[in-house]
Amino acid sequence: MFNNIVPAEIKATSFTDKTALSGVDLMTSIQMLLVQSYDDQLKDTAHQIKLTTKVKKLYRERIQELSKMLSMKTTQRKGEKCVFLKPDILHQHEQNFDYKADVASGTIKSYMKSYQPKGVAGKKKDEQENITGYWVRTAALESHVEEYKQKLDSLNEQTELMSIGLQSLTNQRKVCFETITNMVKKGHDCLSSIVRNV
Repeated sequence: MFNNIVPAEIKATSFTDKTALSGVDLMTSIQMLLVQSYDDQLKDTAHQIKLTTKVKKLYRERIQELSKMLSMKTTQRKGEKCVFLKPDILHQHEQNFDYKADVASGTIKSYMKSYQPKGVAGKKKDEQENITGYWVRTAALESHVEEYKQKLDSLNEQTELMSIGLQSLTNQRKVCFETITNMVKKGHDCLSSIVRNV
């Protein structure tokens, strides 16, 4: 990246030959290594933010699914407000997923924390005794929604902290790059002055 402004001998591999580095060269090399480190950290942080955004999207989708169930017509069962869900819809409610961003592989992994009926107040069967649906307490659905909202809020806080860290790294990298530029310019000005005085 900086090969056009820094002499070839100013590299981390040259540190073993201390005589090859003047004080300015050493400072420039250190700043270059810092810039490289910041570049790596910026890349990793940006990647993590991207993956976390995908996880948040999955949680929002789960909240939407559950909210759609809550929007169905309610009825009273055993003194509690319930909605009627078909078996496949109830199955979606029963699954309580956690999503984790795997930074190393760049993928999102899902973990099913539990699989159990939540808030079922009754079953409906057909003439052949097959279950055609369930009455599910709306309070259970609301609790499930709240769980996902809390997970989403936690991820929002993490993303905000990562964004602050990203901005901080960007500023530090900028300072390092400006330092390199200033040192190279001063070195050039010094050489120009020597040449003029010869």
